[in-house]
Amino acid sequence: MQIEQQDLWQKVMDLSRQLLDFARSDNWDEACCQEPVRNELLATFFSQPLDDSDRTLVVQDIKQIQEWDDETISLVKTARHKISDTLSDLRKGRRGLNAYQRNDK
Repeated sequence: MQIEQQDLWQKVMDLSRQLLDFARSDNWDEACCQEPVRNELLATFFSQPLDDSDRTLVVQDIKQIQEWDDETISLVKTARHKISDTLSDLRKGRRGLNAYQRNDK
Protein backbone atom coordinates (compact mmCIF):
# COMPACT_ATOMS: atom_id res chain seq x y z
CA MET A 1 0.00 0.00 0.00
CA GLN A 2 1.08 3.50 -0.59
CA ILE A 3 1.53 5.70 2.45
CA GLU A 4 -1.73 7.53 1.73
CA GLN A 5 -3.62 4.24 1.49
CA GLN A 6 -1.99 2.97 4.69
CA ASP A 7 -3.00 6.12 6.53
CA LEU A 8 -6.52 5.90 5.17
CA TRP A 9 -6.83 2.24 6.16
CA GLN A 10 -5.51 2.99 9.65
CA LYS A 11 -8.19 5.67 9.99
CA VAL A 12 -10.82 3.10 8.97
CA MET A 13 -9.55 0.68 11.60
CA ASP A 14 -9.33 3.34 14.31
CA LEU A 15 -12.80 4.65 13.59
CA SER A 16 -14.23 1.14 13.47
CA ARG A 17 -12.84 0.49 16.94
CA GLN A 18 -14.13 3.86 18.16
CA LEU A 19 -17.62 3.02 16.94
CA LEU A 20 -17.61 -0.04 19.18
CA ASP A 21 -16.27 2.02 22.08
CA PHE A 22 -19.06 4.56 21.56
CA ALA A 23 -21.63 1.77 21.59
CA ARG A 24 -20.15 0.24 24.74
CA SER A 25 -20.43 3.60 26.50
CA ASP A 26 -23.96 4.31 25.18
CA ASN A 27 -22.66 7.29 23.24
CA TRP A 28 -25.12 6.80 20.39
CA ASP A 29 -24.99 10.40 19.17
CA GLU A 30 -21.26 10.14 18.47
CA ALA A 31 -21.65 6.67 16.95
CA CYS A 32 -24.34 7.96 14.60
CA CYS A 33 -22.15 10.91 13.59
CA GLN A 34 -19.02 8.84 12.99
CA GLU A 35 -20.54 5.88 11.13
CA PRO A 36 -21.08 7.87 7.89
CA VAL A 37 -17.51 9.16 8.17
CA ARG A 38 -16.24 5.59 8.26
CA ASN A 39 -18.40 4.73 5.25
CA GLU A 40 -16.85 7.60 3.31
CA LEU A 41 -13.35 6.48 4.27
CA LEU A 42 -14.15 2.93 3.16
CA ALA A 43 -15.53 4.16 -0.16
CA THR A 44 -12.41 6.26 -0.73
CA PHE A 45 -10.09 3.41 0.22
CA PHE A 46 -11.76 0.87 -2.05
CA SER A 47 -11.99 3.29 -4.97
CA GLN A 48 -8.30 2.61 -5.60
CA PRO A 49 -6.87 -0.74 -6.68
CA LEU A 50 -5.35 -2.86 -3.97
CA ASP A 51 -2.09 -4.76 -4.48
CA ASP A 52 -2.26 -8.53 -4.12
CA SER A 53 0.30 -8.35 -1.34
CA ASP A 54 -1.98 -6.06 0.70
CA ARG A 55 -5.15 -8.10 0.32
CA THR A 56 -4.31 -10.58 3.08
CA LEU A 57 -3.91 -7.81 5.65
CA VAL A 58 -7.07 -6.04 4.50
CA VAL A 59 -9.08 -9.27 4.58
CA GLN A 60 -7.88 -9.96 8.15
CA ASP A 61 -8.75 -6.41 9.18
CA ILE A 62 -12.18 -6.66 7.58
CA LYS A 63 -12.85 -9.77 9.65
CA GLN A 64 -11.91 -7.78 12.75
CA ILE A 65 -14.18 -4.93 11.68
CA GLN A 66 -17.01 -7.41 11.19
CA GLU A 67 -16.51 -8.75 14.72
CA TRP A 68 -16.58 -5.22 16.13
CA ASP A 69 -19.65 -4.40 14.06
CA ASP A 70 -21.41 -7.57 15.23
CA GLU A 71 -20.86 -6.54 18.83
CA THR A 72 -21.99 -3.00 18.04
CA ILE A 73 -25.18 -4.32 16.44
CA SER A 74 -25.84 -6.46 19.50
CA LEU A 75 -25.41 -3.41 21.73
CA VAL A 76 -27.74 -1.39 19.48
CA LYS A 77 -30.42 -4.06 19.77
CA THR A 78 -30.07 -4.13 23.56
CA ALA A 79 -30.29 -0.34 23.76
CA ARG A 80 -33.30 -0.33 21.44
CA HIS A 81 -35.09 -2.84 23.70
CA LYS A 82 -34.30 -0.73 26.76
CA ILE A 83 -35.69 2.36 25.07
CA SER A 84 -38.78 0.46 24.01
CA ASP A 85 -39.33 -0.77 27.57
CA THR A 86 -38.86 2.74 28.95
CA LEU A 87 -41.34 4.13 26.44
CA SER A 88 -43.84 1.46 27.36
CA ASP A 89 -43.45 2.31 31.05
CA LEU A 90 -43.93 6.00 30.30
CA ARG A 91 -47.11 5.29 28.34
CA LYS A 92 -48.47 3.18 31.19
CA GLY A 93 -47.65 5.95 33.63
CA ARG A 94 -49.34 8.53 31.43
CA ARG A 95 -52.47 6.40 31.14
CA GLY A 96 -52.52 5.95 34.93
CA LEU A 97 -52.06 9.67 35.48
CA ASN A 98 -54.85 10.47 33.02
CA ALA A 99 -57.16 8.00 34.73
CA TYR A 100 -56.32 9.46 38.14
CA GLN A 101 -56.92 13.01 36.90
CA ARG A 102 -60.30 12.02 35.42
CA ASN A 103 -61.34 10.46 38.72
CA ASP A 104 -60.06 13.46 40.67
CA LYS A 105 -62.38 15.91 38.91
